Amino acid sequence: MCDIAVNSHSICKYCKDPKKIRTDASQGTLVCTGCGLVLADRCLDDGREWRNFASEGVDSQAPSRERADHTTAFDVFTGGLGTTVLGAGHEAQRLQQLGRMAQNHNAPELTVQQKRDKLVQHHADKARQVASRLNLGEPIVNRCKSLLQELAARGTIPSKAQAAWHCALVHLACSQEGCARTSSELAAANHVACGKTQADLEKIIQKRIKQLCTDLQMETLPSQRYVEDEELMKRCAMRLELSHEVIGPARHVVREAERAGAIKRSQGPFIAAAIMIVAWLLDVPEKPRFEKVAAATKETEASVKDAYKKVYTNLRTWLPPPEEFKPLLKLGLQGMPQV
Repeated sequence: MCDIAVNSHSICKYCKDPKKIRTDASQGTLVCTGCGLVLADRCLDDGREWRNFASEGVDSQAPSRERADHTTAFDVFTGGLGTTVLGAGHEAQRLQQLGRMAQNHNAPELTVQQKRDKLVQHHADKARQVASRLNLGEPIVNRCKSLLQELAARGTIPSKAQAAWHCALVHLACSQEGCARTSSELAAANHVACGKTQADLEKIIQKRIKQLCTDLQMETLPSQRYVEDEELMKRCAMRLELSHEVIGPARHVVREAERAGAIKRSQGPFIAAAIMIVAWLLDVPEKPRFEKVAAATKETEASVKDAYKKVYTNLRTWLPPPEEFKPLLKLGLQGMPQV
């Protein structure tokens, strides 16, 4: 029960007799019994209750007569005053939902700019999750935010988006930052979290890339086949511990394969096959094998071998001209691995 908090020095302005002042505990009012004037009402004290709980063994570390005060009932979950309902039962979930509805109802209406900033931050957080699976740093996330702000300014930013959309966003951000990641690499790193196969996710990512480029009104689409993506070749060469001498000729081979229409889908297997062939022709000490180049480019060994057959068959026409590339392998093409 709450205590009554009144001013003991209150005097009726008509009767002027302090002895006639009485407190009505049932109503929480201060009245003059001489004339009936109500000097104060709602005199309930909603502060701490001063009852001694030490004898009952309640919180022996706290002051012996101190008890909770609802005016200081801070909710660590919501950051305000109130009560949070925990639990996984049906009734607990219903109460949690009602609590959220009450909070949303009482929350101030956001401005258009605040809603836009909140949506940008939401998508940026999702992009950060995608980027973290590829060990990409905060500069990529900041670039994603810039793209998101541009989408928001154009009015083309979606309120909701699937993981493939965020993968496409990270792809564009990486391309602009000069550390390109292919749709195949993005799919390999995120397909488990998305609950899809790598091949299916890669197809969806490529569609979302085109959609984003349209929404951003980019003049030229980034190369879907990564012909000019030296970053992928550099990473592959680094993983195979090969010198950068293999990158130029391998890139030339991939471009020629692209022009000939040999690449129907992903360039990854052709990049792996081209690097392997050039490394063998340059007679490097540690010649890469199919399983290693497949792992370096995150492609299947079967797809690399299939690409190797196509490249090997047309190698004489796809290699750079003799003045730019001179094979060092003594046996030439005859000394290459056979599939």
